[in-house]
Amino acid sequence: MVKNDLSISKVIGYAFVSELFLILLQFIYMAYYEMTNPGVKLNFDLEYMSHVGFFIFQIVGLFVFTIIGYLIFRRSAEKKFKKVFTYLIAGGIIELVFYLVATEFEAAYIYSILDKAVAIAFAGILYWTSQSKDVRAIKN
Repeated sequence: MVKNDLSISKVIGYAFVSELFLILLQFIYMAYYEMTNPGVKLNFDLEYMSHVGFFIFQIVGLFVFTIIGYLIFRRSAEKKFKKVFTYLIAGGIIELVFYLVATEFEAAYIYSILDKAVAIAFAGILYWTSQSKDVRAIKN
């Protein structure tokens, strides 16, 4: 392992922080909605998760996982695929546990986790296309 390389435990930590950020956004949205709509109490029921919560995990999660995935690709000297795959699996497990604990699980929630795989693929594309520009600049 290269001295400044990311460890697997750091990658898992990134997944944990990424998913906690998405969960925190859920609570911030709920607090804001309840503050602007007096008398309304939101909770992680099926209706909230299918209309708002799922999309926060899916859409915001796409951007978060793309950015962190790109940083993992960039900061990893060795075993890049193993690290981003670990990031994807750890994040997916954390999100799945949230779905199982906080709300009624629906099969559609799997799309939110699969969306993270698309984000990782996009991060890889961004990483390799930016690398090829750097290589061309060095040759010229």
